[in-house]
Amino acid sequence: MSKSIEQKKADRFLCLRAAYEATEGRSPRFFNIWEIGASLGLPREETRDVFEYLKGEYLVEPKFGGGGFMITHAGVVEIEEALTHPNEKTEHFPPFSLIVNTGTIINQSVRGDNNVVSATSEISAATKDELPKLLTEMRSDIAVIAEEVETQTLLLRRIDETMSELGKSSVDSGKVEKLLQGIKQLLKFAGGAVAEGWLQKLVGLN
Repeated sequence: MSKSIEQKKADRFLCLRAAYEATEGRSPRFFNIWEIGASLGLPREETRDVFEYLKGEYLVEPKFGGGGFMITHAGVVEIEEALTHPNEKTEHFPPFSLIVNTGTIINQSVRGDNNVVSATSEISAATKDELPKLLTEMRSDIAVIAEEVETQTLLLRRIDETMSELGKSSVDSGKVEKLLQGIKQLLKFAGGAVAEGWLQKLVGLN
């Protein structure tokens, strides 16, 4: 089944963001496209297509064989604009906050077992009981989970929206699952040991 245009854009953004992180936003520093694709759960063919697009837009540049690339100045600017202004679109991508909110960038990268969490799957009673406590603890840990203020703000918003839905007499499991997907992706973007720890806790609830 072919991916939608929105999913393709999301994959491109995720890969470019990973390239930015791998090089610390500096050029010339090199990264390997196959390593990035594997870390995000993308098949090699999709990884190749993603980086062919990014190369065509001059956001990355091949430097040596075996998948060695570098991020260009334009690529650095693209990512930094997206993260600095998460509610505004960039030249190549929709708003970062919109991508996270719709869940279109949720793919195998949120789980090590390559299982995709369905936005319409039912949430178990045990999960509903554990989530409020877990999210409350995560909220108090937000300053060490993510360094960037924009990521902190988006995380807090998703946490509050999830808590609000869980507090209703009739909980929309699909909506909660979609919000959790957004939280997981933000944790993936934040990176670092603390964010990874919280990501694993959320994955363990499913």
